[in-house]
Amino acid sequence: FPEMLIGAGTVINEAQARQAIECGSKFIVGPGFAASVAEVCRERGVLYLPGCVTPTEIITAISYGVEIVKFFPCSNFGGLGTIKALSAAFPAMKFMPTGGISEENVNEYLAFDKIIACGGSWMMKGTPDEIRAKTAAAMELVK
Repeated sequence: FPEMLIGAGTVINEAQARQAIECGSKFIVGPGFAASVAEVCRERGVLYLPGCVTPTEIITAISYGVEIVKFFPCSNFGGLGTIKALSAAFPAMKFMPTGGISEENVNEYLAFDKIIACGGSWMMKGTPDEIRAKTAAAMELVK
């Protein structure tokens, strides 16, 4: 699928990052920040989206050149209100919230200019046909 942008998620260590990149991943997503993953991604020119929910984690990510963080698990750490508060302290940072995003709240999140994308597992449950239908409905919802 050369037209697809494919990445790897839940990458937590250097070996996983290297394997994912060798398999063609164009971006790496982690549930938390891992310096070794950040180093591999920087060395290979691959986008790294680490999970960060505290100012300290964001500062660490910034020190590795990260410009976008995954805010996970979003609903457990205060949701959009927390992202807005963190944005005040880190105005250049962009966020990709996941965890608690649904068809009911995705547009509220996407309306905030510091959010570049949202992850939603609600789209990925069911048969392949059900997943196709849910992802198509999600695309219509966020247009």
